[in-house]
Formats: sequence, C-alpha cells, structure tokens
Amino acid sequence: MAIHMSSGFPVSLGAVRDYRTAFRQMKEAGIDVLYPYSAQYIVKMPGEIEYMPWINDAVPNRIFDPDNPLVAAAKDIGIKLMLNGELFYPEDHLPGLEDDPVRRLIDVHGRDLIYGLWGADEPAMNFTPMTYLEAVYERAARIGVPLVLCQAPMVTDTDKAHLYGSPQLRVEYLRRVLSQAAYCDEWMFDIYAVPAATCAIIPPQEAIVGTAATSIGGAVGGYAKWMENRLPNKPRGMVLQAHTISDFYSDAAIEVMGTTRRALEFAYPGPSVAELVIQYVAAAGSLTIGWYGPSFQRTPMSGDWVNLLTACPLMHE
Repeated sequence: MAIHMSSGFPVSLGAVRDYRTAFRQMKEAGIDVLYPYSAQYIVKMPGEIEYMPWINDAVPNRIFDPDNPLVAAAKDIGIKLMLNGELFYPEDHLPGLEDDPVRRLIDVHGRDLIYGLWGADEPAMNFTPMTYLEAVYERAARIGVPLVLCQAPMVTDTDKAHLYGSPQLRVEYLRRVLSQAAYCDEWMFDIYAVPAATCAIIPPQEAIVGTAATSIGGAVGGYAKWMENRLPNKPRGMVLQAHTISDFYSDAAIEVMGTTRRALEFAYPGPSVAELVIQYVAAAGSLTIGWYGPSFQRTPMSGDWVNLLTACPLMHE
C-alpha cells in the first residue's frame, strides 16, 4: 500500500498557521506525509504572485527552532515531512558535513520527523548537473535520509518543443531520466493535467510517434509501466493532480484573462473522487503517492480538498 503525501493544505488554514486542523484532516484520510514547500500562492494579477506566510516555518533556519509550531503539530499528530533538497543543499553551496542542515534538523527534532529528501525538482527537464545530483545523493546516504527525484512527463505543448518536439529529443529525454535515477532512492513522475481535455502528456511508449494519452489514467499508467519495466527493483512513485486550474488565480487576474472563474471551472474542472481513485489505481506499485494542489484550495470546504479527503480512505481499502 502506498504512502500518501500532500503538497500543502488550504490557504485559509495556512494563513493563520492552523497546522493542527490541517494535519488532523490529513491523518484521518490516511495522508501521512506533508511536502511543506509547494507554492501556496495566488496569482493576484498576471505576473504578480502573493505567497502565503506559513511556508516560512518549514525553511532553514526557522525549522531549527525547538518551538517551531509546524514541527510541534506534525509530531503530535504523526505527520512526517518531506524536505526540500534544493533549500537545504543549494546547488551553488553544498554545506560541509559538519554544518549539514539536515543533520542539524535531526539533532533538534529527531529522525522520525523526516520522511525523505526531495532532490532537485524535474532535473532531466532542467538539465540539472549530474555532479550536483550525485553530491546530494551521497550526502543523503551519509546522514541516512532517502532521496527522491521527481521528473516531468513529456508533453505536446509548443512551449516545450525544444525538449520533446521530436522523436530524438524524446528518446534523449528518457535516457536522461534513466541516467539520473542512479542518484536517488525513489524515482517519480508528476503527471498533470486533469481533466482529459487538457491532457497533452506523451507516455514513454509513444516517444517515437509523439501521440498524447487520451485519458489521465492512460498517462499515469503509461509512465508507471515504463518505470516498472526499466528499473523493476527500484522504488518508484507518482505525483498526481488534486486541484482545479482556476484556483491558481484571483478574480481580478481571471477578469484580465478575459474569462470568468465559473467558465474556467467548467472548462477545466478538478478531478472528481472517481478520477482521483483512477489516478491512484493507474499508479499501482508506487511506494509514494504525492497529491499536488491542496495548497491552492481557498478553504477546508473547497471541493478539491474535500474530494481528496474523501478519496484517500477508499484507496486504503
């Protein structure tokens, strides 16, 4: 059975740092891990982003505080944290072992708090240097924390043509993903988007032809099967969508875009309970299932958050 991880929680809880309510809701639904660095923000206007303040409690040096409220709530309720490797180990300055920030965190709060270390995000797409990936992987091994690398899927979007616009580019991309998998304990893909109307994801099996999947289940399942076939003995996971696209934007930003929130929600609805379960089933064999998007929900009553809390218990049956 997979371990479930949420990338944040609703904005209204984060704004007042009500970690205990968020963590209780997660725990009751069977979500045991928090990735507390996912962008909890609203696009106020195109190009103008408003970040929520609670993320500060999870970054160095705030997280080292013995009285850190996020850590205290996580410990009390039994939520583990996935740490952001790029924050703790910047590419331009890898701290020495004697000054290692994750080891310092363990000294202050204990090893049980930490689920793992999220390495460089989407490193194959971003051409992250192999030397950096290797250095962080070796450091994580030294301090006894498993490292995760999450990759982007191939898409048909024209703005990504320089990455996936030809059979040769797609094959090279998948080779890069495989080579980078040597520098992690668990490898993952983040598979977006829901609904199927927005799904422009090219499964690895279609790398030569470049045909997009016709459903989110097909997209997730295609990557899950490819990972299983390529590295059957390596733990793997998936990050799946749990948000509505319109939740990224303020009402003012949507008006500038020339549409309405209702129109966006109608055109690009978030995943239903059934679609969440379909994604999970398609990712069969995963060690970790991450849910991306809870940090964009406005309140604990937001439909996507309620759907996720409803769907996750069904996945544990």
